[in-house]
Amino acid sequence: MLPPELLSMVCNHVPKKDLKTLRLVCKSYGQAAVSHVFDEIFMSFNMADLRIAKLVVLRFKQYIRTLVFSSVYYRAIPDGDFELHFQDAFLDDESTEHSDFAYQRYRAIRKKQQKTLKSGACQTYLAFALSTMPRLKKIILTDWRSSRSMSTESMLRYDSRHIPFCPAEDCGLDAHEHFDFVPIRQSGLERTGPLNPWTIILLALSATSTYVPEITMETVKETEYVDDKALDTSAFRLPPLALCEAKLCFAALTKLRLSLAIDPGNFTSGGRTSCVHRNLPKLLRAAVNLECLAIEVYDWEDTVTGGTSSFDCILGRCKFLKLKSLILAFFDSTEQELLQLLKYSTDLAQLTLDGHTLTSGSWAGLINKLRAKLSLSDVELDQLFGGFAEPCENTEFLDRDGTVEKFFLGKGPNPFTKEAIQRYEDERKPGRTLYQVAEGYRSRYHRFHK
Repeated sequence: MLPPELLSMVCNHVPKKDLKTLRLVCKSYGQAAVSHVFDEIFMSFNMADLRIAKLVVLRFKQYIRTLVFSSVYYRAIPDGDFELHFQDAFLDDESTEHSDFAYQRYRAIRKKQQKTLKSGACQTYLAFALSTMPRLKKIILTDWRSSRSMSTESMLRYDSRHIPFCPAEDCGLDAHEHFDFVPIRQSGLERTGPLNPWTIILLALSATSTYVPEITMETVKETEYVDDKALDTSAFRLPPLALCEAKLCFAALTKLRLSLAIDPGNFTSGGRTSCVHRNLPKLLRAAVNLECLAIEVYDWEDTVTGGTSSFDCILGRCKFLKLKSLILAFFDSTEQELLQLLKYSTDLAQLTLDGHTLTSGSWAGLINKLRAKLSLSDVELDQLFGGFAEPCENTEFLDRDGTVEKFFLGKGPNPFTKEAIQRYEDERKPGRTLYQVAEGYRSRYHRFHK
């Protein structure tokens, strides 16, 4: 028999599905596996998920490190529209059994979800979980649905929506898999009002005075059908007392990831229009202990409102003294705004800018100043716009072969000088070979922030 320390190390590399079986081998294996099997709970607007999470918390609260909160919302869709979408997916199937079954299951699930939402049960269960788990380290806001595997007996008791009893002949689909062909699941991240998961989580954290070091947004898996995944920043519209408590929650964060939907001119404060709700920059300015920050914005090309950049709207006046890794995607800013933020982050080791537009200044001057101020060990600046001298002012710079990082590490010249950009444009002419493609900001998030 392996000693407990080695058993625990082995369990780190065993899939959870196999760990559940390993627990049944003997008492020693069960004790070693339990902290790895029950290190995470899943909660959503589904009552079955909430009840199962409560049972796990009651028994295994000391092992739980991660809370996954799914915002999948089943929107209303008429019978006729549902059938049309379904028939488009099954063009070779003349039977209506599939679509009839799927529609009835959808109606039943939506009815249960609406009942849960109206009762406020989600907020109640969430507050209970947050106030009960002593070692919670991470909250994931997502669009996933639960991936747990359950016995038929358990499904009958807790989650009957997953029972496969479609009457269609030779149907091998589980009940929920019928929905993959109809756009009925909507991400709560794009919803306004109290159903936005950020609103729910911040109010729950505030009410329970719970502080966690990491909050992240993990967008929908590719196999799911969910609309826009970006966050409507009106989710940060909080009552004054809750906002004060939320600032304390942000002050405790060491890791944060946001995916934002930018809405130019939708928010006003003191006569000034903004692309984000005014509470978002307030909360970010409170996050003084951040070590890893990742933010991506959508509709970035339309974010300039009244001469104010999306960067200034979101990160203006922020000071991240402990920041070690920064990943920004699809922002626009001036050279000075970027330098103003980064001059306080003297410990920064990793920097990623993707899809960034300079509205004034130059990339050549910017990276010269950054190399002089920061000791960066990993850099990726890719898909850059603006900040290039004529006649290449409309260049879209794609970092092929890591030329930017080579410059920062002293292994190559400045790739943004007038001469270098002209050579870059010449090499992009038809028939020329492109070099190695940049890694991408999402891959770098998983590499540096996980």
